[in-house]
Amino acid sequence: MEEKDLKQIKEVVREEIKTSIDGMAQIVAKGFGDVDKKFQGVDRKFQEVDKRLQGIDQRFQKIDEKFEDMDSKISALPTKSYFDDKFADISGDLITKLRKEDQKVNRLLEILKQKKLLSESDIQELARLQIFPKQT
Repeated sequence: MEEKDLKQIKEVVREEIKTSIDGMAQIVAKGFGDVDKKFQGVDRKFQEVDKRLQGIDQRFQKIDEKFEDMDSKISALPTKSYFDDKFADISGDLITKLRKEDQKVNRLLEILKQKKLLSESDIQELARLQIFPKQT
């Protein structure tokens, strides 16, 4: 075997290795291309999910705003104790006014009795209609 033969063998081996490596590179490139396509599909799905989550987030923000608005309105409402106090005040005022009216009616009955404009039975009947009984 001569040097020329060795060079030819070397060239054939080099070509075979190059062809094998190129073939392997194409297979690897195709594999990476397929993986890249799958990642692009996954990216699209993530983008869709992200859009949905943004929509949900916006809805929750609106709901939060409504709850905050309702909370502030509820906080501004009068309390039960406030109403209890007001009803007690009104009740006290009403009782005071009724007592004054009852006193007026009682005084009127006394005057009518003194002037003998009403019979005793009429006076007794009107006395039974008193709101507050006489305190002795």
